[in-house]
Amino acid sequence: IVKDELAAVRAEFATPRRVHRIILTTGSMDYELSLALYRAEGGEPVMVTETFRGLPDDPTVDVALGAELGPLRRIDISFRDLNAGTIAKIHLREIEFE
Repeated sequence: IVKDELAAVRAEFATPRRVHRIILTTGSMDYELSLALYRAEGGEPVMVTETFRGLPDDPTVDVALGAELGPLRRIDISFRDLNAGTIAKIHLREIEFE
């Protein structure tokens, strides 16, 4: 259970790696997904936001990132349930980096 309809996951890589897409399986909900992508060379993160509505039960979504990012050292992933009140249950089943 997460307050303010937000859940977050941080992935830090011991060795920077190229990530061209992120595949996520969640529980059934309408949600906003935000990614903060931190490049190996530093600087401000690249921000990516997508909204998902009307998905089937336990959906898997595929977020393409593009090849121009270069190696990443960290990825922050956050979720906001679009239909929740002050408390939300956000189920994250699986994250895959390709």
